[in-house]
Amino acid sequence: DGAVWMPMLSADTIGLLNATTGDTLYSYELPHCRDANHVQLIEQDATAMVSCRATNSFLKVDVASKRTTWALGGRWGNFTLYDLDGRAYAPGTSLWHGQHNAEWFGEQPGNASAGATVSEVLMFDNAYDEGKSSRMLIVEVDEAKLEAREAWEFKTGAYTPVYGDNDRLPTGNLL
Repeated sequence: DGAVWMPMLSADTIGLLNATTGDTLYSYELPHCRDANHVQLIEQDATAMVSCRATNSFLKVDVASKRTTWALGGRWGNFTLYDLDGRAYAPGTSLWHGQHNAEWFGEQPGNASAGATVSEVLMFDNAYDEGKSSRMLIVEVDEAKLEAREAWEFKTGAYTPVYGDNDRLPTGNLL
């Protein structure tokens, strides 16, 4: 009804704004999130998927209860992470830093064992303050096991600390 979810001026808050007047209809402060730079509503706007750039995390938030269901990556992360080489990293670590536009792609046919479907997050890993190449990244997420795996990357060969995106085109290619 003419409203839009977006990160608010306070870097740890998302809000529902009236698209005509700009009035805040609803807001939610995200614990352990700094610099929310992408908000995506799924499940008929019942769940917010939020990229928290300064905490190197991606959150799943129940909008009605104002509770974070889980955090992927970052200090408060709930997932065991696996890099492209299969090395495991304990919850509370991150394999990406200062990411931009992390987007939830839900169930996709993927690289999961036995041909199972997986949920995917596509992002641009800025590698902020890491001193290495920024990259486009796909992470496969198994919510039931609280495990996530890097499935694909494309290193840009340059450090881009401020901007970036990783969008899937209708052809399946990434831009």
